[in-house]
Amino acid sequence: MGKIQKITSTCKRYETELPQKQAGEIVKQKFPGEAKLYLEMDDQVLLGLYDRGVWRVRPDGQGIWDSFPWEHVQKLVIFNEEQELRLVRRGQYFLGRLRRDEACGSQAYVMDEEQKMWGEGQRADEAWSVLRSSRGASVWVPEVLGIDGGAIGLRVRKYFEFPNATEKRGLVAQIDERLLEFCPWPNHRGCV
Repeated sequence: MGKIQKITSTCKRYETELPQKQAGEIVKQKFPGEAKLYLEMDDQVLLGLYDRGVWRVRPDGQGIWDSFPWEHVQKLVIFNEEQELRLVRRGQYFLGRLRRDEACGSQAYVMDEEQKMWGEGQRADEAWSVLRSSRGASVWVPEVLGIDGGAIGLRVRKYFEFPNATEKRGLVAQIDERLLEFCPWPNHRGCV
């Protein structure tokens, strides 16, 4: 487990229903470069990369989308080291939030930790690895170095607040979390 740090962060909520086109425009605007993806689709979970309008979820060319299949997305999490956009489907629309760690934000207490992903990783090529479980399931993971035969982790940042004792809300409350990166899990020790 990591140490609690004090940083500055902002959180913008998208509480009005966003049509698919508007959700796509927010992604383009907030992520002009490369970012990582976590997608919950109608029938599968996909991990991948986004780069300037191109969505990649597999290294074999089968999972490259110039036109994103929004109609099959139940949850989209797009992230990099600085920020995360999380959108969840509600009917034909999306709701969500953008969490960004930046100098002009409010003070926040955070703790980074790694969480092990299921399965054992194998290097597929210089840019992709594949996780395989003992039950036969597999998922492609982008850009995790040094994992041959090992496990893969996910670095997560958790956001906390420490309520005033007079608020009667406990000593500490986790108010948010966001994904930071995929990482190797060497010797099952973690990556942070």
